[in-house]
Amino acid sequence: MITTNTAPEMGRDRDQFNEPAFPFADHGEVMGSGLTKREIFAAMALQGALACDSSEGIWANARFAVRQADALITELIRCKPTDTDEEFD
Repeated sequence: MITTNTAPEMGRDRDQFNEPAFPFADHGEVMGSGLTKREIFAAMALQGALACDSSEGIWANARFAVRQADALITELIRCKPTDTDEEFD
């Protein structure tokens, strides 16, 4: 599990960073949580960085991926869904 606190906004919304990405339940009782949203987003960012033939070292790519995951979650928390996408233009 990724536990590095790299997002300054993480304190208040820490639970949203560690929410399970694909929780599963049996009769309403959560049986397991698997990877967190943060771990899934970091894995996707790392995959993208590696696909671009990055010349960065492995640890630099890993740090980049975690920062990207934290930035995405922070932005998702900040920008609540609306009826219009005008604010993103």
